Amino acid sequence: MIYVFVVPFIVLVILFFVLAGALKQKKKRAEAFAYGKSQFDVELPYNPNALQELVKYKLPLLQNCSDAECFMILIIPYIGSLHGDKRQKIQGALEDMSANLKVNKEIYRAFMDEYEKYDGLSDDEASDKWRGKEKPE
Repeated sequence: MIYVFVVPFIVLVILFFVLAGALKQKKKRAEAFAYGKSQFDVELPYNPNALQELVKYKLPLLQNCSDAECFMILIIPYIGSLHGDKRQKIQGALEDMSANLKVNKEIYRAFMDEYEKYDGLSDDEASDKWRGKEKPE
């Protein structure tokens, strides 16, 4: 008889925490999108699978990051698609945050690893490399 009350209660508690985490992550993503739009005039695409591309980097959870850190995490897969001036502006802002110890070192490393792939390339070359197109020889 006790299982009739205990099991549903445990299931409800687990569902509550799962849904609360999902809602918090959605809110942090929305705040990061607003930060990117206001600071860098960059609109991130809403891609729920974008975080799966970042699994190779050991990044903190979005729920544990500031808006700026969330934006830096979410922009990593899209760095190559940005114009050169925006890439440099975002990289400069990350450097400033790093100098003031306002960014997690894993986020900094992941961003810089991706940024170095496109550093020095023109907008078209970076875009082609980002899309995976080979340069004709």
